Formats: sequence, structure tokens, C-alpha cells
Amino acid sequence: MKDEDNDKNSVRGSLPKKGFLENIAKKADELKDKSIELGKIAAKEAEELGEKIDDVVDDSWDEVKKLKPKSYESKNDTIDLIERLAKLKEQGIINEKEFNAKKKDLLDKI
Repeated sequence: MKDEDNDKNSVRGSLPKKGFLENIAKKADELKDKSIELGKIAAKEAEELGEKIDDVVDDSWDEVKKLKPKSYESKNDTIDLIERLAKLKEQGIINEKEFNAKKKDLLDKI
């Protein structure tokens, strides 16, 4: 009985059974392989998404280039409105005070 008690308390008694560490190593290798594969898939998907984003940005930029600058249109529209107001003033439809008030409002917007 003393020998059995010594075996339970010995270092040898606390070591895992043969093959346990081999199984852990095998599982670790499997996890590593799966991780590498998942990393490759994620990298490929990220690259594809990046290409899609680049395409959308390029298309959007092309559309923006086609547009006139808003401030340019706004200034031209304002000038046209002031000219039309001046004609109304010349025709006597609006007076000088009304013309100047509306002209000031329009110029304040640009």
C-alpha cells in the first residue's frame, strides 16, 4: 500500500497519460491550419470590398466633375434675378426701395 500512495503523490502520477500531449499538438496544428485558411478568405474578401469601394469612389468623382460648381450657378442665378428686378423697377412694377431690399437679400445669399 505504501507503494501505491507513493505513486499517487509522485511527479509521474501527475503527468498526463501518453498521447495526451500529442493530441493537443495535433489539435493546435488543426487550429493553426484553419486560422490560416480563414485569414486567406478574409484577405480576399477585404481586397474585393476595397476594389468595389474604389469603383464607387471613382464613379462618384466622375459625376462630381460633370457638375458645375454650385457657387458659380448660384452667382449667375442671382445676377439674372437682379437683372430681372431692375427691369421690373424700370417698368414701374416695383419701386427703388423694394428693388434695393430684394437685391440686398439676394446678394446676402451668395
